[in-house]
Amino acid sequence: MKLLRNNKKVSAQRRIFGKTIFRHFGAMTIVLSSFLFLTSCADSASDRTEKVGGVTARQIIENPGAYVGKTVTVSGDVEEIWNPRAFNMDSGISVGELLVVGREPFPQIPEAGNRAYVINDVATVTGIVRILVTADIEREIGWDLTPQIETEFNAKPVLIAQSVSFRAGAGSAAATPANANVSQPEAADEIRDVLIIVAAPNRPSLIGRRVRFDTVKVQDVVGDRTFYIGPNENQRILVALEEEPSPNNPVEGKVNVNPGQTVSFTGVVTAMPNAEEARKRFGKLLNDSEFNNFLNQQIYIRTDKVNVMQK
Repeated sequence: MKLLRNNKKVSAQRRIFGKTIFRHFGAMTIVLSSFLFLTSCADSASDRTEKVGGVTARQIIENPGAYVGKTVTVSGDVEEIWNPRAFNMDSGISVGELLVVGREPFPQIPEAGNRAYVINDVATVTGIVRILVTADIEREIGWDLTPQIETEFNAKPVLIAQSVSFRAGAGSAAATPANANVSQPEAADEIRDVLIIVAAPNRPSLIGRRVRFDTVKVQDVVGDRTFYIGPNENQRILVALEEEPSPNNPVEGKVNVNPGQTVSFTGVVTAMPNAEEARKRFGKLLNDSEFNNFLNQQIYIRTDKVNVMQK
């Protein structure tokens, strides 16, 4: 009888042990299944944004529906800078440019000072394509778009950048590094005498050099934002004033430059673009009689601010 009781006791212990193992195994199975499910969901979420390479700005502009919500990598010339967090990328077509915005300022674009040297650099951007609905985009990037951006790009594709790199393009200030501080250039790099430019036997060799003129004479004004400087009418160089737009204040008229005035400014010696690009960028700024002369200059000086010293 004692042996029988012992056998029953052992059997009961085995049943309890088996049930405990089953419960633990079942719990582990549930935990493991939950982990695999959550991992699968996370993978699905990360894969939800399809990555597309080899895309051009033109393709996005012409067929935005094919790219909205997808992560793309696009390369193109910097056409216009709105602020340190936003710029336009050239699409190569007349219907428009691709707006690129970042959540944080792009380190290659200075907060203040002359940003002209970045224009025509080649930007390679990886980001997500969206359609510009102001409230949605502002919520995603964390800052308010300017009225000009809202007006120009409303309901158009916008690329929200995740990473950006810049390199000098054919029409850019190639000798100037993309992260250089143009507002505080090194003295060795600056040109302070306009004669160095107007008398140079090989003007293209000066492309990328920074200039700082404290007192220079305006020889002629040939457009709303374009004028010639130099010691006389036969020795002169064209200056293009490319000011940063501000709300409710058009660029034209901010600085009233007239022949005979003395002005001061900093800027960058820039390669003359080809005829098509020049017409697009300067056709409205130059009168027709000066446009061909403009193309023959080989170089011009680009600046974003001019101080009139003597009226």
